Amino acid sequence: PEPHPHPWPDMAAAMTHEGQPCPHVAAAAETCTTDAEMGSSQEGAMPFAAWLNERMAAGETALDLVRALGVNAEGSMTEEKAHASLHAFAAHPKACEVVRLRALQLQLKPPFPFSVWLKEREMNTATAEQVLNVLLLPRSQHSELSEEERWQGLRQLAQQDNAWDIIEQMSVVPRLREAPPRKVREEIGSAKEVAELIARSSRVLVLTGAGISASCGIPTFRDSGGFFEGVAKEFGLESPDQISDINFFRQYPEPWFKKMKAIVPSSCNAWRPSLTHRFIAMLEEQGKLLHLFTQNIDTLEKAAGITRKTCCHGSFETATCMDCKQKVDGGPVNDAIASGVIPRCNVCNGIVKPDVVLFNEPMPAGVSDLILEHVENTDLLLVMGTSLNVTPCSLIPSLVGASDDVPRVLINMEAAGKDSDFEGFLQGACDDIVAELIRHLGWGPGGKQPEVVEVE
Repeated sequence: PEPHPHPWPDMAAAMTHEGQPCPHVAAAAETCTTDAEMGSSQEGAMPFAAWLNERMAAGETALDLVRALGVNAEGSMTEEKAHASLHAFAAHPKACEVVRLRALQLQLKPPFPFSVWLKEREMNTATAEQVLNVLLLPRSQHSELSEEERWQGLRQLAQQDNAWDIIEQMSVVPRLREAPPRKVREEIGSAKEVAELIARSSRVLVLTGAGISASCGIPTFRDSGGFFEGVAKEFGLESPDQISDINFFRQYPEPWFKKMKAIVPSSCNAWRPSLTHRFIAMLEEQGKLLHLFTQNIDTLEKAAGITRKTCCHGSFETATCMDCKQKVDGGPVNDAIASGVIPRCNVCNGIVKPDVVLFNEPMPAGVSDLILEHVENTDLLLVMGTSLNVTPCSLIPSLVGASDDVPRVLINMEAAGKDSDFEGFLQGACDDIVAELIRHLGWGPGGKQPEVVEVE
């Protein structure tokens, strides 16, 4: 029989751009190319066909829908041919995925809701892990979530009107994937050796986590049996992580605000920077700090006077209304939270949330680009007080390792990352190790020029 007229004579063409594989598409295609990987389709109405019928029933023409799919419908394409082509294409078990890949190459959003694409993946018996890989979504390296819990998170994401925008902002750009391990050429085992490296360096890149604020009295999110677990139990939740999920927050904000009461900076609860914060400020004063990437939200970097910084997970410095999106200064909002009051917008009375990143929220714009820029320019990496569990920050040691023979040092209570991530590991509380570094460097309140001195 004569084949259906088809605007996609070769579906592989939808996965290329100017004759070359699109980088994003190629990365996704590595994990979604065969029925063996994604599962074979099940019987029943295909999600793409159902979406197509809804759009046509709403009055959209076949030609308009073809154009919405990113296909050139000019020339001899008639409404009748477009209609036949669409329905022929709709029978394909992975029609939504083909369109998503095409949208990626054209740097557009898919024309259908994320829920339609996700339903197709379920009908093709994909696992949640496969879906996350295809979407290039970051997740904890040590996540203990079950398959059903991951699917639940994906379904919650599908309920958001801007799900595709969230995915675009959260996705880990392929070039930010973990680099091949670099062989550790020289082990660094003492504070004096690290101080010597600092003295010789002029472009120190620093990555910090909650461990550098622990001495300030701020509880970390992973404290076992601590305040955050108590809040979770009080509200009948399975884990503290559930409180910090944006989908849960939208429905039940009370637990999160009570959780934040313990750490929010306010006029009545002004946290003081730790010695480690002040040491990073010293690096900047000495002209040695290339950049600080912090995963903390407590604003202590600002209090310490550090300016060359990126708050990868946002901070309490500003806040935004969940409804009208008005952005405000974080001070009054933080004071309200500290007093046990949920802050409300003075324009629409919506809930005002500090601009900190919750689970299933995108990181601030530009973080990945800044990481790529600075890992290529640093001459020393210091990683302090972090378990290196969350991308993209967890990729920084391997990315620095891929760019040059730059020494990489971990200062932490326990080992983190991979064996190939660091040349040096100084184990202990960050403030204790930093105190040794300052003594070796001869740095003091007077801001002396750096020199390595002997310490008994």
